[in-house]
Amino acid sequence: MKDRILSRFDGTTKGVFLSENLFELLSAQRDIWPELKKGYEMLSSGRIRDLTGNGFSVKIQYNPLRIRSTMAGTEGGIKKEGCFLCPERLPPLQKGILYRDEFLILCNPAPVFPFHFTVSHIDHRPQYILGSIGIFLSLARDAGDSFTVLYNGAKCGASAPEHMHFQIIPSSCLPIERELTEVTFTLVKQEKGVNVYQTKGLSRYAILLEGKAPLILEEVLNNVIGQIKAIQGIEGEPLMNSICLSREGITKILIFPRARHRPSAFFKEGDGRILISPGVLEMAGFFVAPVKRDFERLDIDIVDEIYREVSSVCDIK
Repeated sequence: MKDRILSRFDGTTKGVFLSENLFELLSAQRDIWPELKKGYEMLSSGRIRDLTGNGFSVKIQYNPLRIRSTMAGTEGGIKKEGCFLCPERLPPLQKGILYRDEFLILCNPAPVFPFHFTVSHIDHRPQYILGSIGIFLSLARDAGDSFTVLYNGAKCGASAPEHMHFQIIPSSCLPIERELTEVTFTLVKQEKGVNVYQTKGLSRYAILLEGKAPLILEEVLNNVIGQIKAIQGIEGEPLMNSICLSREGITKILIFPRARHRPSAFFKEGDGRILISPGVLEMAGFFVAPVKRDFERLDIDIVDEIYREVSSVCDIK
């Protein structure tokens, strides 16, 4: 494990900012790790389309590097020996930031954005946000205004459902971040200084939490996840994706309850098949198409249908 640590961040040293560590990590890794350098070179030559309609907007990115994530299984239970996020199985040149002695922040070799990090638990444990909500919130606070933190549920978008991890990406890359100020969110309740909203105006249902106190936010998020789980009537973690961002001292948590992982078009044969496997990026309005044909033919109506298939309405109280 020691040979994997390039730097450490524990949040206690005055004047040390996680954002600076992230920039330094990416620069250092690009200098020595050819696979990462190639990934960013391919990203810089990629194509993006913008779609608007039906009350929302999305971006479509052509990114063949993401085919592994798109095709990732969702059953979990993969043996540790096959887990690519375990420190002992990382590529020889891959190093990271030891974050609060519990997670390792790594550069993603198949990036979707100019800065794209995976935040992987140092121990092999299943993807399950309960128990790591505190880290989810602290990552957003420590990363600050420049970054957004993402979470994919094990059965709805996680590329490694057998290993607990988050993602960090640059702020303002996701259409949903702009729509947070443009779309009407209905206030459901105020609980101990945390505002809880919901919306159905984006072709998919979303819950928004806003507050300042980390411990209260953690408590309210736990309660909301419990309600989603009860509504879905499933064992274990409910189907969901989530985004966390901290702006000017206010933390916002966006939750997308899910009805299913993949739309019906994913399982069709021949020309009818569309290899889009919605995770948190897609639910936030950023679709990644690893196949050129899908990148070119996706339109707002297809996206709208995908949202309606995979989203779940979970009216909370």
